[in-house]
Amino acid sequence: MEHAYGYLPNDRRHQIKAFGFVELNDQWQVGGNVLLAAGRPTNCLGAYAGSNPTGDQGYGSSYHYCDGKPSPRGTFGRLSWDTRFDMNVVYRPATVKGLTLRMDVFNLLNRQVAQNVDETYLDGDAVSPTFGRTLSYTAPRSVKFTLSYDFK
Repeated sequence: MEHAYGYLPNDRRHQIKAFGFVELNDQWQVGGNVLLAAGRPTNCLGAYAGSNPTGDQGYGSSYHYCDGKPSPRGTFGRLSWDTRFDMNVVYRPATVKGLTLRMDVFNLLNRQVAQNVDETYLDGDAVSPTFGRTLSYTAPRSVKFTLSYDFK
């Protein structure tokens, strides 16, 4: 396909990941994860506008042409940076040997950014009303509780 070369959807130029934990004492532990990732590239997919002696290919807005001009993969901008902070707390009570209570909080700051957008420029012969609309966001804040017991 013409103009299909370029940046793939998961091309994130910069990523910073860090994780760690602190044992406050024999019973309590606190930890966290940080992810900072540059936004992914976006495309503009439209009808074929190149030279074709046999006429239209009949595949609609699936070519790397935007408004009749070449639009190579990943050259229509980038999404926002993805910033996530996860945290966990672990409690091991001294009175019940082997018992562990854990709470994980994912996306603690509840920062939801666009992860995917509609890249289809044309809907038939008109500009698609959903072009550029966000299709998915980062998962919202969630909490997971875990109870475990080690029989040793």
